[in-house]
Amino acid sequence: GLPTEREAIFSYFATQIFERLPQPTRHFLVSTAVLPQVPVSLARELTGNTGAQEILEDLYRRHLFTHRRPAREPTYWYHALFREFLKGKASSILSQESLRDVERRAARLLEARADFDDAFQLFHDAGDWPAARRLIERHAQALLAQGRGQTLRDWVLALPSGVLEDAPWLRYWLGSSLIPLDQVQARSHLERAFGQFAA
Repeated sequence: GLPTEREAIFSYFATQIFERLPQPTRHFLVSTAVLPQVPVSLARELTGNTGAQEILEDLYRRHLFTHRRPAREPTYWYHALFREFLKGKASSILSQESLRDVERRAARLLEARADFDDAFQLFHDAGDWPAARRLIERHAQALLAQGRGQTLRDWVLALPSGVLEDAPWLRYWLGSSLIPLDQVQARSHLERAFGQFAA
């Protein structure tokens, strides 16, 4: 719908601030906006910008829509409206291909840090179905063991249907997650999975 007055005012101020930032800083901000949380080391790895900590701390100090959680390694995150604003700006700063590349690299870095939920979301946003599929297949058993069958189902069902047709393991895990809920559906998926394995 139409932006609210508050969003319009926010966007005006954000634009004023953003346009005055040096180009490398703008690039850094739109790249790190793909991350829900921005730990300094992750921001540095993702962007290759050695001044990551300085940029984030400067925004935080100046109260520019940036929050900080103190820890051995400080973690920053952008105010929700600012993050949306930065995501909107990304297309004018990065090509579609560069943005997808940033999302994919961010997802791999998150997966390496065992942040699987955010990693899956980014693989999904980037349309990187092989990586999303590998992530599910790697962690399905652990998700089920943790009682997170719903997450597993959400992930599998968020993939385009064609991916499932060609992925017996995904169908097997989907079926397994349904056993406590719906035996008929579970059995249908498991039988199809075994059919795919046999083929």
